[in-house]
Amino acid sequence: MTGPRNWTAVALICICALAYEVSASVESAASRKLLQTMGGCPVDFVNMDYSSVTSKCTAPYPESTCCQAYNEFCAPYKSQLNDLSNMCAINMIAYLNQAGNYGTGVFVGRCNSGSNVCN
Repeated sequence: MTGPRNWTAVALICICALAYEVSASVESAASRKLLQTMGGCPVDFVNMDYSSVTSKCTAPYPESTCCQAYNEFCAPYKSQLNDLSNMCAINMIAYLNQAGNYGTGVFVGRCNSGSNVCN
């Protein structure tokens, strides 16, 4: 990754992704209300095929290979993913992590720069 890191944006994305995962498993009005403060996402990341990333980014998760696959995958959705006023980045990261059984930090903080989710 090149350029300065904007840890505030990275932390926000991680916190939002965690809130999304928690709200998906906990049926409470409070968690749903937290997610409703952000706009929806026009891209259907729920039914997306993540195999272009998951087939290349395997343990031990080398940064060069994983980030190249990640950035190629998210390039067509760059404007939606980098708009932090919607749920796109949260959805995409959560479903990508689920599809590849990745832990937190495989992509966010390694494959993005500044407040951009997709370079």
